[in-house]
Amino acid sequence: MQKTMIQVPIISVIIPVYNSEQTVRRCIDSVLKQNFSNFELLLINDGSTDNSGLIINNYCKKDDRVYTFHTKNCGVSSARNLGLRKAKGKWITFVDSDDWIALDYLEQLYKALPNIDKWKGLVVQGYSRVLPIANCNIETVCPAIKGLYRLSEEKDLLNNNKLNISQFNFTIGKLVSKDIIERHRVYFDEQVSFLEDLLFYLEYIKHIDDFSVSTATGYYYVTCNPESLSYKHYPAEKEYHTYYMLLQKVNEIQTIHKLTNVNIDNLTRCAEQYIIRVCRSLYYNPYRKNSSSRIKFLKQLFSSKEFYRIVRKRNGSFVDIFFCICCSLRLWFIADIFYSSWIKIHKR
Repeated sequence: MQKTMIQVPIISVIIPVYNSEQTVRRCIDSVLKQNFSNFELLLINDGSTDNSGLIINNYCKKDDRVYTFHTKNCGVSSARNLGLRKAKGKWITFVDSDDWIALDYLEQLYKALPNIDKWKGLVVQGYSRVLPIANCNIETVCPAIKGLYRLSEEKDLLNNNKLNISQFNFTIGKLVSKDIIERHRVYFDEQVSFLEDLLFYLEYIKHIDDFSVSTATGYYYVTCNPESLSYKHYPAEKEYHTYYMLLQKVNEIQTIHKLTNVNIDNLTRCAEQYIIRVCRSLYYNPYRKNSSSRIKFLKQLFSSKEFYRIVRKRNGSFVDIFFCICCSLRLWFIADIFYSSWIKIHKR
């Protein structure tokens, strides 16, 4: 059945869907019940093998605002990029299929827009984290500031005491401009399996100056899923690529917006904290390397002056610090045996 053509929506809501038959109805219903009605909903089925595809097709038949797209499984970044290309709204927001939103979520995002057509920036608001303890209690996370800001005027805007980008680095709770996306070709890196949200927004921030910050917390972000990508490890080479891309975008933001090292200290530390993750990936299954391969990779990492300099800051837990000290002193075998033994004990 041909859908009725409506005026260009103000907001496009993009939901990637993969094997979410248990939660996707709750998610979609929360969007369709919004107080704010000038939106379209794009459901991207990323090759689900359960009933998710059938479920979203039924919603498409019942509501003219809903559009469904089915692709082979290529990952969440590919699904979001398809949504970005298909979206007709002037502004775009993302919702994950295992989360849900409050009735006034889109309304609060809309109210944070100074001007729908002329203003080009990033809308950021808080969110509610559904914790995997005590029957999934809810914890609200709010920005420390509220209102309109310009990075050119507030050079420390992205630091901890203002808009902590490492705390608000998800796709959730944001509006991005369709015009900025298309003009500068800002898309998700489909070669990256984690931190893709942060990389996307850092790329977006390169092309804007204006921020609108709200303390609304109407997005319910479920952290109860043990299969979340944040808990997974990947081959060390892939982990290092992600770290390198992250540090590169931080440096680009500093150059473009003429920020000092102090202005981007939080962003730099956000990138640096993932270095230890690169090392850890050598020891975790299913990509665990043997001892000789691990030591060879560590030697290559520490041959980089930049990597060596950052690791010498000795951030992290006692285990991580001791491991890095051993590597800094070129005590490869001690570092390898220590970390390998610790992980074996820790995983028991």
